[in-house]
Amino acid sequence: MRRKATFSVMALVLLMLWVGRIYAVNASADTIPQEFYEMGEWVPVEDGYIIDEYIERNEGYSFRVNSAEIMSPAEFAACYARDGVDLGGTELAKGERSVLAMSITMRNEGNVGGGIMSYMWRAVSASNDWECKVDDELFSLVEDTGQEFRIGTDKSYTTVFPFTCYVDGPLLSPTSLEVRDEIRGREFTMNFTTRPVMKTTYISVS
Repeated sequence: MRRKATFSVMALVLLMLWVGRIYAVNASADTIPQEFYEMGEWVPVEDGYIIDEYIERNEGYSFRVNSAEIMSPAEFAACYARDGVDLGGTELAKGERSVLAMSITMRNEGNVGGGIMSYMWRAVSASNDWECKVDDELFSLVEDTGQEFRIGTDKSYTTVFPFTCYVDGPLLSPTSLEVRDEIRGREFTMNFTTRPVMKTTYISVS
């Protein structure tokens, strides 16, 4: 009986040490501070980045989300395509309410070597179960720079970014294996940096 009691005490001690170790690891884990911004507020990047600080190098940049609206690809092209752009090869007919069009102003204060990589941006639904990214095809109708570009030093620039989400199309679809999904909801968040501080803008569709 004494041996069984001793074994039980040892097992209890080991369990308590194990639980204490888990608590200590979790307590010492790095927590990322988060800052929240509203539409119309400037988000300073400072020393922040999304994925890789050495590749992005966008210190000195600030971003401001001016407005957001949901529309079809055809409406987006009609509103924001550059003059003279050929729309012939662009899939615009399908995808009602499949574009989240965001007007964003970008400001560069003193950055001479880095730039913007908008393909890293994600708009996430308020329920946090769905996200969309900048649509390369539609963005090419607005700007001819591609999604990796820079703003002149001590200058600012405003343009419209089309966020979409591609999903698998109907089986044996004659047009495409993927189609633009309908935008879900009217409230979103977007992180302009994730490290060392996560800087998040709340986005509400007008």
